[in-house]
Amino acid sequence: MVRRRPATDSSSAGAALLSGDSVSDSPSLSPSPQQQQLPPGQGSRRPRIRLPPFIPRSVSSWSPTVALLLMTSLMVTLVLIGHRRLPRALKASKSAPSQFSGERARGFLSKLVGLGVRTVGSRANEVDAPRLLVDEVRRIESDARLLHRDAGEKWRVEVSVWSNYSGAFHLDYSGGMQAVYANLTNVVVLVEPSMEGMGVGGDVELPALLLSSHFDSAVGSEGAADAGSGIAVLIEVLRNVLHSPPLRIPIIFLFNGGEEVGLKAAHGFITSHPWAKRVGGFLNLEAMGSTGKALLFNSGRGGYEWVSAYARASEGATYPYPFHPHASVVAEDIFKNGLVPGETDARIYRIDGGLVGLDFAYVGGGYSYHTPRDTIEKIRPAALQHYGDTILSLIHEIAYSPTPILRQPSPTSPQRRTDAVFFTVPHLLVVVYPKYVHLMLFALAMTLLLLMSFIEGTGPLSPLGLVAVVFQLTGIVASVLVCGFGVGGLMWLVGRSLRWFDKPWLVGGMFGVTSMAVMLAIQHMYQNNLRRFMERRSKSQIQESTKPPISPADTSKDDTDKDTTNAAAAAAKADLRERRAAMLWERRVTRLSEQHVFMAGQTLWLAAATVLIARGVGSAYMALSWVLCPLATRLTALIVYTCDPPSPDDEDDIDALQEMSSTTPPAPTGPSARQLQPPPARPPPIPEDHPSETDQTFPYPPSSCPESSDIPRSSPKRATFTPRVGPLSSGGSSRPRFRRRRLDPLKVDDRGWVGMATVVGNCVPFVLTFHTIVGVLEVFIPVMGRSVTAVPADVFLGSLVGLMGALLSLVLLTPLQYLSQRSRRRAIDLLGLTAIGCVVYAVWRVKVPFTLGAPKRLLLTHFQRNFHAPNGTVDHSDAGMWLRSHDDDAFRSLTPTLPFLAPSPCSTPSVPPFALPSLPSDTPWTPELARNATCGASQDGDGDGDGDGALIRIPSSPRRDFFMWPFGFPNLFPHEHLTLLPAPHPFRNLSSDSTAGHLGTNGMSGGLVRVKDVPVEYSEQVPPLQLTWTQSHNVTSNVTRVWVSVRGSNRIGMALQAEGLQGWSFDEALPKARTNCHCHWIGFARGHGSEAIDFWVDVKDIDTVTISATSHHFNLITPPVAQLLDRLPPWVAPTPYTDQHAVWKIPLHTAAA
Repeated sequence: MVRRRPATDSSSAGAALLSGDSVSDSPSLSPSPQQQQLPPGQGSRRPRIRLPPFIPRSVSSWSPTVALLLMTSLMVTLVLIGHRRLPRALKASKSAPSQFSGERARGFLSKLVGLGVRTVGSRANEVDAPRLLVDEVRRIESDARLLHRDAGEKWRVEVSVWSNYSGAFHLDYSGGMQAVYANLTNVVVLVEPSMEGMGVGGDVELPALLLSSHFDSAVGSEGAADAGSGIAVLIEVLRNVLHSPPLRIPIIFLFNGGEEVGLKAAHGFITSHPWAKRVGGFLNLEAMGSTGKALLFNSGRGGYEWVSAYARASEGATYPYPFHPHASVVAEDIFKNGLVPGETDARIYRIDGGLVGLDFAYVGGGYSYHTPRDTIEKIRPAALQHYGDTILSLIHEIAYSPTPILRQPSPTSPQRRTDAVFFTVPHLLVVVYPKYVHLMLFALAMTLLLLMSFIEGTGPLSPLGLVAVVFQLTGIVASVLVCGFGVGGLMWLVGRSLRWFDKPWLVGGMFGVTSMAVMLAIQHMYQNNLRRFMERRSKSQIQESTKPPISPADTSKDDTDKDTTNAAAAAAKADLRERRAAMLWERRVTRLSEQHVFMAGQTLWLAAATVLIARGVGSAYMALSWVLCPLATRLTALIVYTCDPPSPDDEDDIDALQEMSSTTPPAPTGPSARQLQPPPARPPPIPEDHPSETDQTFPYPPSSCPESSDIPRSSPKRATFTPRVGPLSSGGSSRPRFRRRRLDPLKVDDRGWVGMATVVGNCVPFVLTFHTIVGVLEVFIPVMGRSVTAVPADVFLGSLVGLMGALLSLVLLTPLQYLSQRSRRRAIDLLGLTAIGCVVYAVWRVKVPFTLGAPKRLLLTHFQRNFHAPNGTVDHSDAGMWLRSHDDDAFRSLTPTLPFLAPSPCSTPSVPPFALPSLPSDTPWTPELARNATCGASQDGDGDGDGDGALIRIPSSPRRDFFMWPFGFPNLFPHEHLTLLPAPHPFRNLSSDSTAGHLGTNGMSGGLVRVKDVPVEYSEQVPPLQLTWTQSHNVTSNVTRVWVSVRGSNRIGMALQAEGLQGWSFDEALPKARTNCHCHWIGFARGHGSEAIDFWVDVKDIDTVTISATSHHFNLITPPVAQLLDRLPPWVAPTPYTDQHAVWKIPLHTAAA
């Protein structure tokens, strides 16, 4: 008797399945009595649903993976092409005046940029730019009247130039500040159609549409994109409107001249201008980059009607020139939550004006934002063409909308408004719906998830389901930690920060690929742990005897006639049976692993949607799409495949065993070979009690298929099959015929088709998510070059990309569960090697992360500080030069060019008398601070061997100061991003015309050098920073009122101590003090003139009031700064300016005194 070869653990478990031993709670598979009574070859009626003939009957285990790779490659290509696709700009010579021409708009932009830097208070901003705008408007109006003789009867054009806006308001941005302004300039144009042109009789004043943009520029920037491009678009739109038939709405064009100083000019218009009362809505044109499509990134509260109009306009409903829409509620969520630093004039229109409207901006090419690189060369006519087509189409849609969109705000009867959720499907359309629809979609997603759990029997609350959820959640956390603190932290620790800055593809290679590798490894670990768990569980349930049942054909044989032939056949049968058991066991593990991983991903996405909906975040649509779309296609595949009838061409287990029999060991050879050769024996029949698959059934509800009552069941919740034996056409033997479709066990089971359906269902959410990720990275990567936070940029961006990659992989990588263990390990290795290669390339090959297109931002400030005693005299005075880096690279990339920037610790630092702490403080330099300093006295700044380029770094400062940086906001740079260089007093020789000044220790001369010539009324003489005060004491309330008057330049930043402060003249309610300095900040901007800042404060229970003020001079540059600018590499974008800083301590005279 031939001994049977022992089976492995998986084979034993599979044999237990085949022998009918219970390894799970699967129903019994024995035939029902009704089925046993069926005559051979006959059966009950089949379901009517049939698969289309072009769908194959079986799929390989690689099919879902290949489909996933093809799908992702195709979708990524389409998304990238669609994201960068721009319309062709119309030539000025080939377009009618009523058509928007990108080339014509760029022509006017070149004139505006030719004026130079247009900061508030400069002649270019207060005189030249308004004059250019007024002349262009008058020329456009004159041309329209010449071409259309009846234009004067259809349109009324009024131009208003206001330059006396003054006021104050609290701006809740960057911790909060009080914005004060005086004499700012706005150019306002009213284009109003006649009543006859609109078909309205009488003197009816209709609400007007406000089109707004600003012509002032940031410090040191020409402002070609921000927001000269918006001004150029509005000028061209004005031309198109005047050369077209009259619209049904008045339009107000606002060209404001004070946005970069804290939205002050927009506040002046909305609160002071007489036309502001007519505004019923707005469109604000901004720029956070220099190229790409105009993005609708903010609709505010109640913007559903406006976004719906935008969606209709993109389809060309009322204007014959449709545009490619580009809108994202994710950008709105990011902007509103302050993840991207910045504000727009739309904030003023919404809060102070009570208006509803839309915000548009460029976001591509953000490297040049607020730098000297924001030039006309960065602006493409195609980008202006898209911007203009968007605005012009939207104007027509608002004008001819069947329901009025423009509504003037009414405090007495506020209108009920609906918030909008909107996003773009690339190349197709804009999807818009009210935010409350999220609740309906959430209920539908929950229903589908429960239905899927009922059908597959693998809910997230089952033990294995909970384990899968824990594994997936662990993968998300691990992905964030590995990408952020592993890869990103490593780059930061080795001093290679921002090596991806000018190469965005490295972000995907270092962080995105790493995230996918981590998630795939976690899912691979889950399947391995599931396999071991099932093996341990099946071993405890395997009975002592695993011998398969003996078929009737074997019992009819004569036991005494067993020879070597029968022994060989029995051995072959046993080998085939063990191989089949191992195969079915592996299929069972694959099936359960894929089910649980998929359901765990759905559960986590649904949990994320729950949190986002509860917080009112519009981005919840992405989480809902990852639940709804895959569940819908997966349920469809389950129902259709389960109800498909068997086909005569379907392979069954007999075919599989016959194919396996070809691997039977060769028969013996020799003289007795003929005698020992066994007769052709058919494979053993399939026992009636073994399942076709892992439970080898597809559970489905009773009503899922037509005529489902005809399908035999042993449980009301699960459908089973029963073999029916009938005669074969040739040999007279029998072969089983099944009620259900069954596939070759050598190939993947019908779950493969469910995996293919999952891949198809992932298409829509993958496109939406990847398109959003591209847009987010397009914004965040340049932002990392101008934002210094407590968390290093590499760690922050790595964590962000790791989180996005992990969420993207939750359901996307589910089909990879069908691969073998070896294939999955190879995929993990490939992803890991790719990520390692990108990291090695970034560390060893990228020496400097900055280029001309992606420059390094550097702030150069030559300053002078005066500390006044209570009697008004100067108690201490010092000066120096601050170098401030806006990125985490600090000064590492500049060290080879400027070696004196490399700090060199020394035991006894030699501190010059004018040295300051690197973090400016209102406390003068003291010996205690000097003892805690490190210096670079051994470094030589100018190469003359005297070590004059000593760099002073202070590891700590007694407290934060009141120093105000150029934009009127706090100086919160970490110490390693601030460097102090010695320099002479910049304002020592203000009364002299000579440029020869005091010589400092580094040999650099003092005096002033002008960036450009300016007239006398615009800073011909630098005004000194002065403060005067008077006070009175109220004995009854014990409150002292101090009247303060501050004079200086056009831009002054002040800080007022919060201790003892009871009130002031700016607002009725005193705002909350800043926590970092326990003070209140005041940012003052003046367009022209020499008005002082006059205000009063009420104080109580204190003896001294401390006021700090900084006067900024952006049109002045000193020789020390000029010399340093000449030594900077070309990939640095510096912003130089000069500051006066002073601190006063005002003693209070109480009644007792």
